Amino acid sequence: MFTGLAYAELASTYPYAGGAQVYSMRALNDLWGFVAGWALLFDYTVDIALFALASAGYMSFFFPQLLSINFLGVSGLSLFAFFVVLFLIIINILGIKESSSFNIALVIPDVVLEGAVLALGFALAFNFNNFLSQIYQIGNPALLPDVGYINSSNINLQNFVYALTLAMMSYVGIESIAQAAEETRRPDRWIPRATKFSILAVAVFAIGLSILANGLMGWNELVAEMNKPLVAIASRIPLVGKILSIITAFTGFIITLASANTGVIGVSRVVFSMGRFKLLPEWFYHVNRKFRTPTRTIVTFGMLGALMCLFQGLEQTAGMYAFGALLSYILVNISLVKLRNIDRDAYRSWAIPGSIRVGEREYPIVGIAGTITTSIMWILIIIFHPSARLSGTAWILFGVLLYTLYRKKIKMPIMGALGKGNILPGGYNFDALILVREGDPPDLVAEKIAESLDSRFRLNILMIIEVPRMDAEEVRKYREECRKDLKLLESKLKRRFEVRYDIIAIDPLKERCVVENLREEFDKSDVIVLFSTRRRRFGLMGEALPEVLSERYPGKVMVVTLGEI
Repeated sequence: MFTGLAYAELASTYPYAGGAQVYSMRALNDLWGFVAGWALLFDYTVDIALFALASAGYMSFFFPQLLSINFLGVSGLSLFAFFVVLFLIIINILGIKESSSFNIALVIPDVVLEGAVLALGFALAFNFNNFLSQIYQIGNPALLPDVGYINSSNINLQNFVYALTLAMMSYVGIESIAQAAEETRRPDRWIPRATKFSILAVAVFAIGLSILANGLMGWNELVAEMNKPLVAIASRIPLVGKILSIITAFTGFIITLASANTGVIGVSRVVFSMGRFKLLPEWFYHVNRKFRTPTRTIVTFGMLGALMCLFQGLEQTAGMYAFGALLSYILVNISLVKLRNIDRDAYRSWAIPGSIRVGEREYPIVGIAGTITTSIMWILIIIFHPSARLSGTAWILFGVLLYTLYRKKIKMPIMGALGKGNILPGGYNFDALILVREGDPPDLVAEKIAESLDSRFRLNILMIIEVPRMDAEEVRKYREECRKDLKLLESKLKRRFEVRYDIIAIDPLKERCVVENLREEFDKSDVIVLFSTRRRRFGLMGEALPEVLSERYPGKVMVVTLGEI
């Protein structure tokens, strides 16, 4: 969840395909950008195999023969998954647009079905006592294959920790939203919303279905149905269980098929981004003239995924995915912390609340917590998943070697900083100097500011008051009355804008003109906002400020009409 929130801020601030690779290049250097991107390529390749195997498990509901087939030591489920990947490779070669539409068509029915299973399961079949009795079972007591036990003691606890590393697979694909940032019309608006909705939806379904399952059956029964767990849940709901299990098996098949297809799409986007920033040889991101798709990338990484189906089981594949995902997530969280300080003036349409300030530096709490938690989980993956430890390390080392040779060939530094100059925020914050007068209604002024400026602007509101022939006490009381209006104005704007305000008291007997008095404020502001009414324009001491300021600061002055007041 920490990482999802980090993606929500970073993807809307830096709307590029590439996700973790792009953020790491900007925050650190090209080598770390490559490591993040190469880890994502590992993720998406494993993702293809992982969900192809899962789709085969659901299809075995209709064709139980898949469970008994064994061809040259390869199971029927693995063979089915292999041919599923070949089908997805063909779909993606024909066109990314067709592939994305295929995904959308598959995902919507699944969301509806999972909601129905949750609602009917809790309403008709949930046994709270059965759920409570299983809460105290901490881990499977049996020695399991492919688990890297530290020693033979506390098997239950070690299995529980192993399960925790697999539980993070609930958020497989959280980075896919960031990958689409470059193709989104308003990434600053939609990326944070989509990411936050995904975090909430996954939490509800993953936790809700887990609670429901433990209230419907024993954990041993659920383990026996590991290849098609949602079918096992649906089949135990009275009255509708039989028909619902059939629908669930079919829907489970198509949603896992869509998730496998997401891996193929993700590979194409990451390779495109890495190629654009000279992290991979041009051969990989060659585009087929006929289909206008990166066929070499799709075939290369797609076939790697297909071969994984033949030689890896579901749990080993999940561990391999977690290795690459967590490595890239660590770099995403580190990048969040670094970029808050590197690009302080970047426009962040949505910034994660809550930061620790040390001097001029800012440390977002979510970024720090995300770095710590993902690092701990990655270490656990290395300890408890031998196959992931071996294959993941080999993948990273091979990639770094490939990157080093390629960089030397094109005569670019390995630790270069290409990203720092070529990856820029989607926009920057601007400083708006807003001049108001005593008597301008705060409600109306706030409304007009909200209409005229968006949240990229930091507001410096100055109220200019004239204090001719006033003694010190009169000036103090006058300022206090005016400050009440400014405080009210700030309260109406601070949810959307960064606001500061002050009062400038001018004695026309001593001060020559407003423009000269506030020259420093005018010079450093990007926009100067003045308010006028239909009866009178903004003027002090005989000055018509809009004309004077427009002449001196062309293009910076905005005059907003308040109406008939």
